[in-house]
Amino acid sequence: MYPKMPKRVHENLIMYPKSPNRVHDKSIMYPKSPKRVHDKPAPQPNDTMERLKISTSVGLFRVPTDDIAYIEASGNYCDVHLFNGESVTMTFQLHYFAEVLGMLQQNFFIRVGKSLIVNKNFVYAINVTNQELKLMDYRAHRSFRLKASKEALKELKSVLELEHK
Repeated sequence: MYPKMPKRVHENLIMYPKSPNRVHDKSIMYPKSPKRVHDKPAPQPNDTMERLKISTSVGLFRVPTDDIAYIEASGNYCDVHLFNGESVTMTFQLHYFAEVLGMLQQNFFIRVGKSLIVNKNFVYAINVTNQELKLMDYRAHRSFRLKASKEALKELKSVLELEHK
């Protein structure tokens, strides 16, 4: 096989030399192949992505909002569940998270009943009869099954149906 040869790019054509010994000779011109959309890498968190930032007396919690699956209330505490499987317990009530998430430029979160806030971009299935809500993220191949009241699930279902019309 020939050693790698320098190639010259000219608008929509790539020019390859005919042989390795005759670099200055006339070149063969081939059209550039179009770039495929599915070859692009998955988006990585960066500075343009919105983050939930919560400062406490013991530290700082920063996470991209796309990584939050749901927030679950447990008395005076809340568990923030991420799609990577991690869960962080914080000493805030659920209404605090509702206010903070409401201030985001792109708010993808919706309150479901008294004890849940879910990322509506990842709602996969709502089963009102079984009182079950399924969240799924295809990037991380992760899913969550949550329980909620029938009334809360009916309301979520109607909100999501109106959004996509």
